[in-house]
Amino acid sequence: MKAPSRLRRRIGALAVGMAGLAGVLLIALVWPRPSQAATACPTQLAPAAVEVVGAGVTGAVVGVTAAAGCSYSIVSGAAFIVVTSSATAAGSSSVAYSVLPNTGATRRGSIAIGGSIFSVKQAKGTVPPPPPPARKTAYDFDGDGKADIGVFRPANGIWYVLQSRDGFQATTLGQASDVLVPSDYDGDGKTDSAVYRPSTGAWFILQSRDGFQQTQWGLGNDIPIPADFNGAGRLQQHAIRHRRRRSDRRLAAPLSTACSRGQRFVSGG
Repeated sequence: MKAPSRLRRRIGALAVGMAGLAGVLLIALVWPRPSQAATACPTQLAPAAVEVVGAGVTGAVVGVTAAAGCSYSIVSGAAFIVVTSSATAAGSSSVAYSVLPNTGATRRGSIAIGGSIFSVKQAKGTVPPPPPPARKTAYDFDGDGKADIGVFRPANGIWYVLQSRDGFQATTLGQASDVLVPSDYDGDGKTDSAVYRPSTGAWFILQSRDGFQQTQWGLGNDIPIPADFNGAGRLQQHAIRHRRRRSDRRLAAPLSTACSRGQRFVSGG
């Protein structure tokens, strides 16, 4: 009777051992592998998309909602969108980013945040206006920023100029009855020799860069006024027409008096 009893105990122990082994195998089968544990983390974004002005933005933020401890990566899909916060996060957080200024047409880009896409649309850029031209020095014939000594000899129509940088220069342009109107007419930063002929209303200009130019503008009694009236960086030809009305004479008197006293260099720069 003892033998069967020992046999039953051995059979029971064997059964328990087999059951334990089966349990280990079952656990091994259902336990998640490392590659399965790294699946994408579901995320929700607020907002999911934005529109940005052409000038760009800095310090912008998108909110992220995710399960606690759930890790995800953050990757910009466009060079003009720069992620300024960490490239990885876990759980609910926020992602900071900047959008660079746009100098071209409307463009689109995105940021991948876990399993979600944050979309960015940026308006076309605007070209900034050119800076105002630098203030020019009057009677600077060589463009060094310094006024040069010069005279006009009516007897032979020659300009004699002693330039501060480029030395002596003699130029033939004009007649004894002409009004001298030197200015920078071609916008190269150098004063050009020029005269206005009252008898014909013609302007004769010897530009330092663009060469000789003749323009018809004005009548015999007009007062020539070269000036940059449109901000283009070069001088235009204008004239004041002396009228006979009392009010007009008062306005024109200072200029007409200056000319009659032999001050023949009219405005410039």
